[in-house]
Amino acid sequence: MRLLPVLLHGTGIHRTFSLVVLSVLLASCGGGGGDGSSGADPDVDTDPGPTQVQVTGRVQKGPFGQLTVRAFPLDASGQPGSAIDARVTGDRYEFQATQGDVYQIEATGDFQDELTGETVQLTQPLSAVTEADGQPQNINVLTDLVAARLQGNLDPERSLTQQIGETEKNLMPQLGFPQTTDPGLLDLTDIGDSADLNDPNLSLLLLSGSVMSLPRQTGRMPDGYGGLIEGLRQGLLPETVLPAFAGLDAAYLYDRIRDANVISNLPDLVLETGTSFLCNPDCGWILETEPRLSVANVSVREATGVADILIRRSGGLLADLPAFSVELTTTDDSALTGFDYVSKAETLNFT
Repeated sequence: MRLLPVLLHGTGIHRTFSLVVLSVLLASCGGGGGDGSSGADPDVDTDPGPTQVQVTGRVQKGPFGQLTVRAFPLDASGQPGSAIDARVTGDRYEFQATQGDVYQIEATGDFQDELTGETVQLTQPLSAVTEADGQPQNINVLTDLVAARLQGNLDPERSLTQQIGETEKNLMPQLGFPQTTDPGLLDLTDIGDSADLNDPNLSLLLLSGSVMSLPRQTGRMPDGYGGLIEGLRQGLLPETVLPAFAGLDAAYLYDRIRDANVISNLPDLVLETGTSFLCNPDCGWILETEPRLSVANVSVREATGVADILIRRSGGLLADLPAFSVELTTTDDSALTGFDYVSKAETLNFT
C-alpha cells in the first residue's frame, strides 16, 4: 500500500412522573345518615402520560476507556431537541425515552485502536438514529454511516421511522451486507468459530478495522473517515465515498485485528486469500484471481491541507506477484489545479 499526498487550498466546506392521588370522599351525616358514596376527585389528572421505555446498547469500536453517550430527541423534521445524558457502564449505555419517538444517539470518548492497541480520541461522535421501541441499539461505524446518509437525504415531509428503514435497506447492500441487516443489532465481538464473510458480525469487525487502516495522525481518527461521513451528510452518493476502503484484503485485515488482541476471544479463522473489498458500484468482499490496483478515494475537507490517496495492490497470491512501477498524475475534475489543489506526479514502486 502506498500513499500519495495531495495539497489542498481553500476553506473547509462539506457541516411526569405524575402523582395520581385517589381520593375517597367519606361523607357522614348525623340523624338522616349519609349516602355512603365515594368517587375520584374530578380535578385530579389520571392520565399517566406517554409510555416510557429503556433504550440500551453497546458502543463498539475498540474497547473504550472514557465514554460519554448523549441522546437527542428528533422532531418530525429531524431537528434535535435537548440532550439526554445516558448512563454509561463500560461500553454499555442506557437512557429513558418516550416510546415511538426517534432519537439520535451520539457517543464520544477514547478507545483502543483494534489494529494497533493505540488510544484514539473520537474527533467526532459515533452516531445512531433509532426509534425508541424497547429493542437494543448498538452504536458502531455502520450505524454511523446510516445516520450520516439519513441526514444527507432527509425529507421533512415523510416519517422519520420510515426513512430510517429505507436508508438501512439501501445502504446495506452497498456495503456488502444483506439488505435486511439491522446495524444496531450487530455485535462485532460475536463471531463464531466457523464464521465466514457472509457473517454480518464479521463484516462489521472488518469494516471497523478498515476505518483505522486509513491514514491518520497519532491518537486521532482518520481525516478520511471524517470526510466520508461529512460527504454523506452533505448528500453525496454512497458510491462516491465508500471506495475509500477499496482493495483491502480480508484475510490480512482479520489477522491484524486478531494478532493485536485488542478485541479478545476472536476465533482463529482462515479466510480465503485474495478476497478483497471492491466497489463496482456496490461494495463487498470479492475473491480476485487476478492482481488488481485500487485507488482508494478519500474525501477530506479542503482546510485539512493534505489528502492522502491510498493505492492498494490486491488479488491473487500477493507473495507471487512481480515487482512493478506505476506512474501517477493528478488531473482536474470539479477541483482545479492551482486553485483547489497542487498538482502531483509520482512514480510508485511495488516490490
